Amino acid sequence: MVTIKMCHFIYGILQFVTLILIISSVSGVQKTRVTILNAVFNAVIAVFLLILSYFEHLRNVRPSSILTVYFGATAVFDAVRTRTLYSMDDNKTYVVIFSVSTIFKIIIFFLEALDKRSHLRLPFSKIPKETTIGIFSRNFFWWLNPLLWLGYKNNIPISDLDPIDERLESSEGHKVFYDKWLAINPKTPGALTKLLISQYKWQLLIAVPSRLAQTGFTFAQPFLITRVSKFVIEPNMPLTSEIGFGLIAATAIIYAGLALTTANNQHKTYRVITAFRGSLVSLLYRGTLPLSSADVRSSSATTLMSADVERVGTGMRYMHEVWASPIDIGLAIWLLEQQLGVAAVMPGAIFLRELCLLCVFAVYKLTWTSL
Repeated sequence: MVTIKMCHFIYGILQFVTLILIISSVSGVQKTRVTILNAVFNAVIAVFLLILSYFEHLRNVRPSSILTVYFGATAVFDAVRTRTLYSMDDNKTYVVIFSVSTIFKIIIFFLEALDKRSHLRLPFSKIPKETTIGIFSRNFFWWLNPLLWLGYKNNIPISDLDPIDERLESSEGHKVFYDKWLAINPKTPGALTKLLISQYKWQLLIAVPSRLAQTGFTFAQPFLITRVSKFVIEPNMPLTSEIGFGLIAATAIIYAGLALTTANNQHKTYRVITAFRGSLVSLLYRGTLPLSSADVRSSSATTLMSADVERVGTGMRYMHEVWASPIDIGLAIWLLEQQLGVAAVMPGAIFLRELCLLCVFAVYKLTWTSL
């Protein structure tokens, strides 16, 4: 932690030195209307990030998502700016200070992204690994590599498995869910669904941004392919090489983003499914405890705890497609309209027909269930 604070302190000093050079009229640094404002902003942010880093290491068991994303994203842009500054006949002092600042930003990024697990004290050192990993390890699933390597070398006993997130196995949460179920009166056919949604609404909503981002990356592909097709047939121009490298970078960003958002969305979806399954099984278990052994044998509790709960989990795998698919279809029809014109009305009409049939079927199902 001392090393991180020292790097933050040096980085802050470099930001203030950069600000002084930009303000100074004798420095010879080229300025725009927002250059001074940007330098002031960077200096203030450096102080804020130093304070934030201290509290993050003091109170958070995982690497700071804000710090790692900020330093990782801005370091990429600063590296490009450094290359541009070196190619210009500008103030060399400013270029050197900016380059050193970029190097420290990269160092801080790697230091902030390091796992804190080895530095945690009891009882925090015993919490699940998934709770202590950073944003990059969580989204790239690097934290699973030791488990995969262990399974490759040996058979994995249960004792070698890491404990799961306490939010998924909380017995107190299951008790709260059971108490809420007992408080519902009368128990209508949709009461259990409404209770599940109310109990886990935030876990359900947390996957929405990644699903929207997945839609964005998916529909960026047609624009990329169109631009690449135009680039192939264009004659050579002074910026042809730069445009080609830009298209390569855009391709990498789109497909990497598509992979990351899909994995992130599925990960959060399966966490919700696990929570739903735990609550339903716990609810059924608590409901069968007062029954006699004869009543249990004649009831369908065992079937509900196995086959029916599994069917619920299977059906929930694509729950976010219920609201995302109409958005995807609407965007697809709009793209078709850009290419085909009025002929794109036909796919839209087919979609509306299927949507109406689905709504009629859903109303009939709910009506029939309530009878």
